[in-house]
Parts: sequence; structure tokens; C-alpha cells
Amino acid sequence: MIFAGSIKQVGEVESQKIADIIDFVRREFDGKWRPRSLEIMRDSLVLKAITPTDIDRLASGDEQKLTERCLPFFEPFVAPHERIVYMDVSCLPPGKQSDIHFDYAWIHIMSRRLRIPLITNPQAIFACLEEDDQIRTYNLKVGRVYETNNSILHCAINGGLSDRWHMVADVLDLRLYEYLKETGNLSKPALHKSCNFHYSTELRERMHAALRKPATSDF
Repeated sequence: MIFAGSIKQVGEVESQKIADIIDFVRREFDGKWRPRSLEIMRDSLVLKAITPTDIDRLASGDEQKLTERCLPFFEPFVAPHERIVYMDVSCLPPGKQSDIHFDYAWIHIMSRRLRIPLITNPQAIFACLEEDDQIRTYNLKVGRVYETNNSILHCAINGGLSDRWHMVADVLDLRLYEYLKETGNLSKPALHKSCNFHYSTELRERMHAALRKPATSDF
């Protein structure tokens, strides 16, 4: 379940494995990136391997191929009583950013998110508004495995000259998975999407200012 705080490192991946998955994605999925439909992520691209919805999906053969290559990166961090309910490779192109948001679907609220940077640069910044009302920013390192808390406000910017690629997986307790499946809520939002469009001008200015400065926390 979700931990207290915004982000923590939970492991590492060998550099050669990172190089191999980057080469695989470039070779097999060049030209297949999908623009995200979600307004809060409209500037990012995605290759979805596992997803409970029909939004921004790849062809089934491509999903299977991507799943087979990405799954081994996350399996060591998934307990026997858990399952991966979502997995993708996401790209934030140079000069693009996400809006301030928290993830509001049932699977996002109830799962924990694992994140592995594949390609980044010093100007790729991840910002979180934490419980003490402080905004902390991070430059996540290639090859490290992080768990991030999506129940708090966060956003990201790629201020560099190269793409930022992350592999992402949402991990859910099997009992919660069965409950969401039985109740028909596995792919449904827990809150209306408008929940991410009411933040004050002052908060937006603080978050955007933080994104344009060097990271304050070293991870």
C-alpha cells in the first residue's frame, strides 16, 4: 500500500539491462508511441504493456511483446500477494511537462507505483507537494528503482534537450484487485477528472517555479 512521503528508492537495475531495453524499444517501437489522451498528461507519449482500459492501447501483439521484455524489471519488487495491474514505457519529450495532478482512478489510489528511469538528463525534474506544504524536486537516476506516492500532488518537466523515458508499473494487492474487478471499478475513476483543475494560482506558480530550478533532493 501507499507509504508516507513522496518517493523512495527500492532497488537498482544493471546498466547493461537498461541499455538492452532502450535498444529494444527503439528497434521494435519506433513510430508506435501513442500521445496520451489524458489532459493532464497531454504532452507525454506512452507505450502501454499492461492496462485495464482501452485508452491509448497498442495492438495486442505489441502489448505482449513489450510486457515480456518489461516484466522482469519489476518482478523482483512484486510480492506473492500482489499483481501488476498497469505497466508502460513513458516518454516526456524535451521542453514538455505534465500538469499538477494526483492520480484519481481506483487502481492508482489503491496501488503502489514502481518507476525505473531509462533515459534522463539533469533538467528532467519531478516535483511533489508534501505533507509539510513544501515542494520537493527530484532528478531521478537511470537504473534506480523507485516507489512513488501518486496520492499526493506531483508534476514533471523535461527542461533538457533529450527525451526522458521511464518504465512504470502499478502494483495492487490481490484482494484489492479481486474486489475492484468484482465491483466493476478496475478501470473506473474514484474521483471526477475535474479534481485536478481547481488548484490555486499561488500553488501553480510555486510548483512551476520549483520545476525550473535544479533538483533539491538527490535520489
